Amino acid sequence: MDVFNLKSLKIIHVQTTEEDTAITAEAVYHPVYCIKCDSEEIVRFGTRSQKFRDLPIHCKRVEITVNRQRYRCSACKTILMDRLPDMDEKRTATKRLVRYIESAAIKKPFLSLATEIGFDERSIRRIFKESLHMHEHGYRPSTPKILGIDEVYLFRKARCVLTNIGDGCIYNILASRDKEHVNHFLHNIPNRNQIRLVCMDMWVPYRDASRWVLPHAKVVIDKFHVVKLANYCLDIIRKGLRSQLTQKQQRGLKRDRFILLRRNKDLKERDYLILQTWTENYPLLGQAYKLKEDFYNIYDSASEYEARAKYEIWLSNIPDELRLAFGTLTTAMKNWHNEIFAYFSNPVTNAYTESLNNLIKGISRTGRGYTFEILRAKVLFNRDFHRHTPPAKTLRVAERCQFDNRMSFMTVDEELLGVDISTLQRKYEEGYFGQKST
Repeated sequence: MDVFNLKSLKIIHVQTTEEDTAITAEAVYHPVYCIKCDSEEIVRFGTRSQKFRDLPIHCKRVEITVNRQRYRCSACKTILMDRLPDMDEKRTATKRLVRYIESAAIKKPFLSLATEIGFDERSIRRIFKESLHMHEHGYRPSTPKILGIDEVYLFRKARCVLTNIGDGCIYNILASRDKEHVNHFLHNIPNRNQIRLVCMDMWVPYRDASRWVLPHAKVVIDKFHVVKLANYCLDIIRKGLRSQLTQKQQRGLKRDRFILLRRNKDLKERDYLILQTWTENYPLLGQAYKLKEDFYNIYDSASEYEARAKYEIWLSNIPDELRLAFGTLTTAMKNWHNEIFAYFSNPVTNAYTESLNNLIKGISRTGRGYTFEILRAKVLFNRDFHRHTPPAKTLRVAERCQFDNRMSFMTVDEELLGVDISTLQRKYEEGYFGQKST
C-alpha cells in the first residue's frame, strides 16, 4: 500500500464509498525506552484508536483510523504511545494535509475547502491564521518609486492602504493608519531611498511620517481629495439655501445636487438650461457654482507657477458672503499649500488607491466570516494576483568566448511588484472571494 506514502503506518484495511475512503492502520515505530527517565523497562498498556484526516485520494475524502499501542514505564509510570511522525496530533490530521490547508486556504473559501477534505471549517480557519507569519515572510515586493498612501474603512476601523502607483499594484495594507503604524512600516521598507514621490490625502500623520522617514521624497496631495472639497463647500451652500425655501420652491430645485456637483462641460443641454434658471433665481447659488468650476479649472494649468497665479485670482474673487462656506477649502489650501501645488510639477494621483478601496470593501462584503487579518492575507499573499517584472537578460562580459567572440547571458530574477489591482478586480467580479458580484 505504498500508494498512500505514509512510512510511519502499516495499512491494515481500506474501504471506499462514493465520496470517502476509510483507512485502518497501525503504527510502525514503537518506543524502546522511556522519554522521561530513559528506562527500557516499558510494558504494553492497552491500545487507543485515533482518527486523522488526510489529503483526498481520487477526489475522495480520506480518514485514517490508527490503532496505537500504549505503554507504561515500570520505573516512573509514564504513559507512552507509538510514534506517528507523519501526523500532526494537535490538529488530528496528517502533516501534509496541514501544509495543503496552509497554501490552499489562500485561494479557496474556507467552507469550500472544508467540504473538499472533510475537515471542520473552524479548524481550517485556525490553521490558516497560524500560518499567516509564514505567508507574511514570503511576501517581499520591490520598493516602489511612487508610493500611494490612503485609507479604507474595514471592520469599523480605518486601515492604511499603500500602493505602487507607477505599476498599478497594491504594496501593502496596514491594520491602522495612525502615525506610529505608518512610521514603523515606512522605516522598515528596504531601499526606501528609492521612493521619490509620496501621493496622499490631507491626513497629517501621513505627512509627518513621510517627512520623518522619507525626507528625500516629495509629498504630493492627491488632486481628487482637493477638488472634492470644492464640491463639499458648494453642497453646504446648496443645503443652506434649500432650508430657507418653501416646499414648492424646493420642488423647483429637483435634482439640484446631481446637476450642481457635475462639471459644466459634462452637463446635458436640458440640465444646462435648468442650471441657468436656478442661477437667475438664486444668484448666490450661481456664484458658488462658478467658484467651484473656476477652482476645477486651476488643475488645467500647464505649470505650478500658472496654478499658483490662478489660485490667487480665484481666492480674491470669493465674495464676502461665501467666504465662510468656502472656508474648509481655503483653510486646506493654506495648510497644505506646497504639497497641493507640488502636483503640477509631479502629476500623480491616488486614483488606483481609491478604486482599490471600493474593491476591498466589496471583497469584505462577499467573503464569508472574514476578519481583517484573513481579508488582508487573501488579497496580498495569493500568488495568482501577484505581478512581477518580466525576467530580463543581462550581459555577462566576463564570460566572452575567446574563440568565436560570442557572449553568454545570465537571466536576472523577476521582481515582485505587488498585487495587480486589475487582476484582483477581475477575480472579484468572477466570484473568486464568494458570492459573485452583480
